[in-house]
Amino acid sequence: MRVRVALHISKPLRRGGFIADSGGVCTWVKFKYERLPIFCHYYGLLGHDLQHCASHYAM
Repeated sequence: MRVRVALHISKPLRRGGFIADSGGVCTWVKFKYERLPIFCHYYGLLGHDLQHCASHYAM
């Protein structure tokens, strides 16, 4: 299933979420994001990438 959503870019992207079917059974679904601009995989935030993440290299 493909869904288009609006996101707050100041918050980290979610890796997944629970979705309930018609019977009420919850299932974990992984999210995949397409066409992201500059994205930091360490924090899950938009605006800088892993190469320019000062906190990642400070550790």
